[in-house]
Amino acid sequence: MCLPMENPELLLEPLNRALRDLRAAAAILQNDRDRIDAALLPVMRRLMLAEVVGNQWLLAVGGSQGAGKTTLVRALYDLQGEDARWLAPNEGRGEQLPILVQEDSSCTRPQGLLRQLCPSEDGSHMVLRDVPATDAQQFCRAARGEMPEVMLPVLKVPRRHFQSDRQALILLPGYEAIQRDNRDWQESMRLTLMGASGCILVTDQTRLANQQQQEIQRDLLPPELQACRPWVMVSKTEGLARDPERRDALRLSAARVFFPEEPVETAMQRVLCVGADDPTYRDEWLPAASAMLRDTSAGSGAQRRMQLARLGETIDRDLGRAINLVHSRAALHQQSLAGHGGGSAAQVMDDCLGLFDDAAAELRELYQQSVQDMLEQHGERARHRLDEILVKRHEGLLNKLVRVCDTVSDQHIRLRETLTAAWQAPGDVLPQYVDRISSLTARVLSGPRPVTAALPETATALHRLGYLDADDQPVPSRLTDPQTRRNLRALLAAPGDAPPDRSSEALERTVRLLPAMALEYTRIAAALPALAGVHAETLTPLEDMGRHEAGAPLREQFQQFSEVAVPLLQGLAVMLAIDFSADGRIDTVGSLLSLLGLGDPADPADSTTSSASTLADTAAELSSTVTPVASAAAGGSMAAAITGVIAIGFLINAALTEVRRRDQAMRELSQAMLRSILDRHLVHFMVHFDQLMQALRRHLQQSLRRRYRLDERLMEHDRLACALADASRFQRDMLDALGRSGRDLDPFGLPPNPHRQA
Repeated sequence: MCLPMENPELLLEPLNRALRDLRAAAAILQNDRDRIDAALLPVMRRLMLAEVVGNQWLLAVGGSQGAGKTTLVRALYDLQGEDARWLAPNEGRGEQLPILVQEDSSCTRPQGLLRQLCPSEDGSHMVLRDVPATDAQQFCRAARGEMPEVMLPVLKVPRRHFQSDRQALILLPGYEAIQRDNRDWQESMRLTLMGASGCILVTDQTRLANQQQQEIQRDLLPPELQACRPWVMVSKTEGLARDPERRDALRLSAARVFFPEEPVETAMQRVLCVGADDPTYRDEWLPAASAMLRDTSAGSGAQRRMQLARLGETIDRDLGRAINLVHSRAALHQQSLAGHGGGSAAQVMDDCLGLFDDAAAELRELYQQSVQDMLEQHGERARHRLDEILVKRHEGLLNKLVRVCDTVSDQHIRLRETLTAAWQAPGDVLPQYVDRISSLTARVLSGPRPVTAALPETATALHRLGYLDADDQPVPSRLTDPQTRRNLRALLAAPGDAPPDRSSEALERTVRLLPAMALEYTRIAAALPALAGVHAETLTPLEDMGRHEAGAPLREQFQQFSEVAVPLLQGLAVMLAIDFSADGRIDTVGSLLSLLGLGDPADPADSTTSSASTLADTAAELSSTVTPVASAAAGGSMAAAITGVIAIGFLINAALTEVRRRDQAMRELSQAMLRSILDRHLVHFMVHFDQLMQALRRHLQQSLRRRYRLDERLMEHDRLACALADASRFQRDMLDALGRSGRDLDPFGLPPNPHRQA
């Protein structure tokens, strides 16, 4: 049974990454580039905004065109003179992209950044980078939608109203009734408004008196969104600075427009008159506005359902249309390549990749079910422990009396400690994960079964992995079978090796085994973190000397049983695209561990390490990434994917530090946040699996291309087919997660799986 998801937005990250890859791969469809961009880029912006909104506490500033939104934000941050040029006011239609206004303690002057699509270093995919704007004029051009590659303008400002980097303002484009020419950015504005933690609606005297404007404002606040109870700021009232009675009359008018069902006195407390032209008047209302920003806490079940419904509509309808368009254009492109296929060599590559794709898809279903089941069992035990801790530490009259003087920070710290203790009560997750994938790979590879019996302290790593039995005898496995290793070398190693036999049934079986082999090598690295250049307890990258120290026990144990250890390490080296075939002498445990960054410093074989793509080097690179959950994906290599799976120490912290966007009772909030921890683990393991398969597929593809000197156009087309398949899969995963979050979706019009059809 599929797990319900508390936070389906976590799946937006892999979906958005797949869409960036799809856009890069679609570059070969040059004749259709403009049409594809017109369909794909607006959806990419919308979903990227949804990811930003889901990861931060955002206060949206909205309202109709010319109401004074930009001027209000300038006044909130005292942007004057040259600094004010970053946010140019517009009486008519201005910005078409939201602007994220992010406070930064290290910032002394405003600085514009453009979060835009950029090609990766190798040109194989696209990444999002925050590129400094050359000047305020370029920043404003991007905000008006004149730079297609820009997904989101970000304005860094000195810290003033918020204490956390996860809190920010987002300035929305002006509200308009949706028409054909504004639909894309108006949909983005509405999706952002509904996903934000709270909102400020800006209006002015003229708009309050205009019946048409009142209708527009009410349309911006449907019943579902009114539950968040926005703040309303009436702009351009500096002329009434000395007339409090008229300001109160304006506040009363605004209260009746925006909160018609509430008592007038209560509604007026959420309305503030503001004005930017009079410094004395600004000093009067600014403290109240700043308090509003800090005190905003928003969200309800109704708002949440509406947000997910609109997100589901975007993914189902708009993204589905864009993917279908790319799919149809790719099919025509494939037809145009007829007669340029490279003969039987191209067919070999296509057959191999087809076998790999089928095996990876089958393994993914088994993997997902296994991980879900493992997390569900862990989560159920954690929930029981959570109930016990809540009764003991938080609930009841005595606890309330003892904690009556606790600050909000004290309450958050106690809740954090409670959730951490509850999640960790059933034990560490990583060993449970290792046991589950052990069962999975053992079925496919006919290899070692999980070791369930208690092992003596003298047991070696190979015993713990199951490759040696209690009598120190090797356990048969396809991974250590000589024929399998020869085929693995032929498929993935250097061009100097003997080419694979095109008609070999053993080769076909090896291709089908590749996904399971990658998962098995991941199990080995997860069970032996030192092999991945990661500290076994802290899960942090090891320094050079630390790698050698951590590798010493492995060297001793593996040397003792080199007959089993050498085939395993050779397979791992081939899987990681490390070329050890150039030197036939590199066939010992010490030399192979050196290639993986765990050799003895005095070992002459270490001279080869400098050119090897080691797991430890990759781990060090991953440790510097900003977003931990994306680390496995960021590297784009087998080493990055294998290292990424064991880096789960940050997941609890990431789930507990997020600012909750729904006010709930302690028990409900605790259970929801525990669910969030579980969701993050599930997404992490699935992202890792997908990245592992993608990296291995690229490795296989490039090896076959080099061996048979295949046409670059064929490789680019296969890359497009793979990107289409990934985007379609993540689209389906996202719709499934939205459905499991409590909303029934009708996934009509989903595109077919184009992986082997495009």
